[in-house]
Amino acid sequence: MITDMIETPESSNIARIGYDNDNKELRVDFKAGGSYLYSNVPSQLYENMVKAPSKGKFFHSSIKNVFKFTKLN
Repeated sequence: MITDMIETPESSNIARIGYDNDNKELRVDFKAGGSYLYSNVPSQLYENMVKAPSKGKFFHSSIKNVFKFTKLN
């Protein structure tokens, strides 16, 4: 279960991200609306995303079209 969501005010595209270490799930909430849960994401990749200067660029190069996802809303 994702308990802590990190706000990303510096991102023009991503509102917040969170990670479930037990289930290896990454949640991404977008500023334009929509929340997605990505499956089987390694914890190191999440940590790299948190540290990335551009969350959107990191998402597009390392998460999108790489991991299966479920749209939450």
